Amino acid sequence: MSTIPADTIDLDRMYAPPSEMIVKSVLILPPFHGHPYKRLTIAIGGGR
Repeated sequence: MSTIPADTIDLDRMYAPPSEMIVKSVLILPPFHGHPYKRLTIAIGGGR
């Protein structure tokens, strides 16, 4: 929680464009980060 991956920040910046772009960014993210991946998906749903 203390250490936020750069991927999360990137998504924040992409928040400006349509949600579609955000979804694509999430898919690009590697499966290695299972925790952040799920968090990003939730953030997209809430932003919708």
